[in-house]
Amino acid sequence: MRRCLGLILFACLDMSCATKARDEGDDDDDDDDCRGDDCAEDCDNGLDDDGDGQVDCDDGDCVLVEVCAPWERCDNLVDDDGDGDADCSDSDCDGSYVCQGAEESDCEDGQDEDGDGDTDCDDPDCEDDAACDGAVEDCDNDDDDDDDGRIDCDDADCRNEPGCDEEGETRCSDRVDDDGDGWTDCDDDDCAGEPACETEESEVCWNGWDDDGDGWVDCDDDECFFDIDCQGGGQEICWDGADNDGDGWADCDDDDCFFDIDCQGGGEEICGNLADDDFDGLADCQDDECAGDPTCMPPIETDCDDGVDDDLDEAVDCEDPDCLAACDTAGEDCGAEGDEDGDEAADCEDPECALEEGCPRGAGAPCAADEECAGGECLLEAEDGWAAGFCSVPCETHDECDPGTMCVLLTADDELGTCVPGCSPGSCRDGYDCMPFADFPDDFGACIAACRSDDECDVAGVCNAWSGLCEPVGEGARDGEACSAQDDCESDVCLTEADGWTDGYCISTCNVAEGGECPDDAICVSVSEGVAETGWCLDACTDDGDCRAGYACVELIAGDLACAPEILGR
Repeated sequence: MRRCLGLILFACLDMSCATKARDEGDDDDDDDDCRGDDCAEDCDNGLDDDGDGQVDCDDGDCVLVEVCAPWERCDNLVDDDGDGDADCSDSDCDGSYVCQGAEESDCEDGQDEDGDGDTDCDDPDCEDDAACDGAVEDCDNDDDDDDDGRIDCDDADCRNEPGCDEEGETRCSDRVDDDGDGWTDCDDDDCAGEPACETEESEVCWNGWDDDGDGWVDCDDDECFFDIDCQGGGQEICWDGADNDGDGWADCDDDDCFFDIDCQGGGEEICGNLADDDFDGLADCQDDECAGDPTCMPPIETDCDDGVDDDLDEAVDCEDPDCLAACDTAGEDCGAEGDEDGDEAADCEDPECALEEGCPRGAGAPCAADEECAGGECLLEAEDGWAAGFCSVPCETHDECDPGTMCVLLTADDELGTCVPGCSPGSCRDGYDCMPFADFPDDFGACIAACRSDDECDVAGVCNAWSGLCEPVGEGARDGEACSAQDDCESDVCLTEADGWTDGYCISTCNVAEGGECPDDAICVSVSEGVAETGWCLDACTDDGDCRAGYACVELIAGDLACAPEILGR
């Protein structure tokens, strides 16, 4: 059974924040971190450089930066980004839903329904419409001259004719074409000289910018007094459950929130699906919204001598079955039909008896046959590569596992997980390492097959240090070599080009807490912290010439040199 460690590893492409951006022109003593309070925000790199929780244009530091200029809203007849094109005529709107397949639905109403900048008969969509056959409406003869069912001033053709345009554009900052002539607000000649149109730019009332440069933003600007976004209390706040703008719609149900980050993908974080559902840059247990969720609660007592109930199971330190080995409690006589050690678990039900002959073995125990395991399945060393065998217990949730174990997927093809023992550094048996998992907090891990030498593989007699399994070494790519899929690599772990690694990059894992040993000449670089401090094995180098195209020989935080994308270096 091959492991897909891609399901296990933290996807910490910033190398546990232990790498720093390198500028070839910096002085040697310039040691600014690529994250943190002392750093300025780079507004176009997808990173939270100053560590304030806001990325790129979401960060207030980027308000005046060119790449964060107002974006084009594709349904308001306004050139929001000032590039000369409005709505669907702007290439920025090519992917917008309002510009996909829209057509001019009424060719004589004075409206631009499809947002392409062309109104009624000026729009190619109306080429074959009867209203556009060339007949002209006489606006003062009481006849329907163009046979469109509308007479004189009731016909949109007469909107601008003397006697038919008495009211004109009545409000010049409401984002509505009040007189139906195809021109909105300050784009309409009727608004010439109006205060709202005297500045070079008019105020857009919902984008958080002072568009007209008068010192007032959005609803605080008098131009926005009649704007629908500013009626009933101001702009719509897209996450507070209130109808802030008084239009009858709250939060993501309000069209004003269509492009808001809180309304892209559901708005609430789901705490166990390996996805960033609320698009705040944090997934599952990394997101504060998941604090207290059962999925994010440590399932094992991580410290057996701190006086704290680490796993919140109401058993502290040596009172917790997780601490039996660490506390060396009075032993259980596994055949005496009694609870000798007073832990309310007698004989084979006591975790101390897990390896006793005649007692079914729990998850993670060594085994040589299926019948030795309580779950009925043994991952054999000779067949599956797990050193000395590994008792597997199928599961879908942590609740189905015994105390001290947790439910994880061991391979990409597994439909069910298996219960594996929780751990701290050095607590796993030979041939296994304490590894982190992508949906678990940093303060605990689980014992996973990770042999480092042939001596740990008594049955197979050989250890594949790239895969961590007791199996012969195959023909897969080694650490630092190119890949496009997980199974291209001998380790089954490929950092893809989509993740920023040119042509892909094979890695294997290493145990930082136990010396960080890697196959061949690769070096171990830490990518996680806490109980399970795991690293990646990267291709070592002395200068750029040792690295393949697309990579540089970068100095990492510990002073080691490795072939990696240059942005990860010091």
